[in-house]
Amino acid sequence: MAVSGARRRDGSGASRRARTLLAPAVVLLLAGCAGAEVVDPAELARQEVAAMPGLAAGAYQEPGLRELASLSEAARYASTGARAPTAAAADVGYVLDDVRQAGLVSRRAELVLLRPSAGARVKGWGWVALRPHAVTRVIVEVPHPRSDVDSELVAGSVFATSEAAALVVAGAHRRAAEAADVAVQEGSAFHAWQTALVEEGDVVLQVHGFDAAAHPDLRADAVVSDGRDGRDGSRPSDASRRVAEALERAGFDVCLHHRDRCDQLAGTRNVQGAAARAAGAQFVHLELSRPLRSAPDQRAKAVTAIATAVSTGRG
Repeated sequence: MAVSGARRRDGSGASRRARTLLAPAVVLLLAGCAGAEVVDPAELARQEVAAMPGLAAGAYQEPGLRELASLSEAARYASTGARAPTAAAADVGYVLDDVRQAGLVSRRAELVLLRPSAGARVKGWGWVALRPHAVTRVIVEVPHPRSDVDSELVAGSVFATSEAAALVVAGAHRRAAEAADVAVQEGSAFHAWQTALVEEGDVVLQVHGFDAAAHPDLRADAVVSDGRDGRDGSRPSDASRRVAEALERAGFDVCLHHRDRCDQLAGTRNVQGAAARAAGAQFVHLELSRPLRSAPDQRAKAVTAIATAVSTGRG
């Protein structure tokens, strides 16, 4: 498996990420994936979330700087299609697995999973699926598995349908510990993975879920935001507008932050949003109602709309 040639290039003609990551003397190319396990990303996400630790004491252990560095290094290498010796992952109890996405026959079917061994799963750090040959520069994220029920099914399906570059899933319920709400914590593996993977021009799509009963004045199936404070009179970002309009064309009621008033669910304190914007990427904070996330027909319609919207103009 060769390093993807789809990376953005600077004036010297060299990929920024390739220059950073391929400098070490020893780089092992990923082995051919012809005999790799075939997976459905949405089902994989469901299984991984089901295996997460619950809300018992110790269900989330905040990683230290060394652990974050090792997990970031492993993800960066795997995202290029090249693998350094697996010590970085193994050092923190993670493994790198080559798999193929069901239903695809191109090289974009080749995925690399960075996920915890059974012993490391109890730490609640999460996992990543990477597509080294992606031409759609989209990072799909699930910060609140278990809490935002079935958000992983939406995200896994969007990742698969859009042939996105990465799927990043947190590993603990947001209330497992004070630091377990990774959407507002920079010191998490989840945040470190985004920082390691996102490039200028990317789209970061973060999937959440909301309880309609807790927002009786909100008449919407979905809330779409770019995470910025809308009180300055600014307009929605291109990516958030495309997602909102695609969902509306699919028949859903949408509250688009900046255009409409949906401040409580706009993700304006989201640290991944701030980091994405600082890196020159667009951030889309997506809140979906429970029926939209959990009813298979509704979810399928929404996934098609979202995947089409985030893929527009990419690659």
